[in-house]
Amino acid sequence: MKKQTFFPKYLAIAFLAIAAVFTGCKKESIHSAQDDRLEGIWSHNRSISPSFNILTQLELNEDGSGTESVFTITTSGGDTPVTSELSWSTESNSKLILDMEDGTTEIYTYELQPSQQKLILTSESGASREFFFTE
Repeated sequence: MKKQTFFPKYLAIAFLAIAAVFTGCKKESIHSAQDDRLEGIWSHNRSISPSFNILTQLELNEDGSGTESVFTITTSGGDTPVTSELSWSTESNSKLILDMEDGTTEIYTYELQPSQQKLILTSESGASREFFFTE
C-alpha cells in the first residue's frame, strides 16, 4: 500500500515543478509597446535653397523594424538615398524611440494629427520636424 501512495505523491510534485517552469519562462517581446498609428511611411522635406531639398522618409513597420532614407533632391535630379535600418518603439508619454543600425538612439516626443495626416517629431534638444503620411 505504501508504494501506491508513494508514486502519486512524487508524480504530483514533479507535475507541479514542470508547470512552474513553463509558466515562469514566458517569452518576452523584443520591442516595447508601439503606437500602431505610427506604422507606415512618413516623409519630411527640408528646403535648403530654391534648387536644393533634402527628403527624409521614415518607414515604421508593424514588427518594430524600419528604415530611414535620406534623399538629396536638386534641380538637376535626385541622388541615390542613404538608407539606415532601425528598430522603433513608443512609450506611453508620446515618446518615439529609434534605435539606429549604427548603435545610436534617437528619442523624440511625437504629436500625431491624424486629420491632417501629420506627425510632428520634437527632439530632446527642442528641434521639431513635420512629417506627412505617404503610405
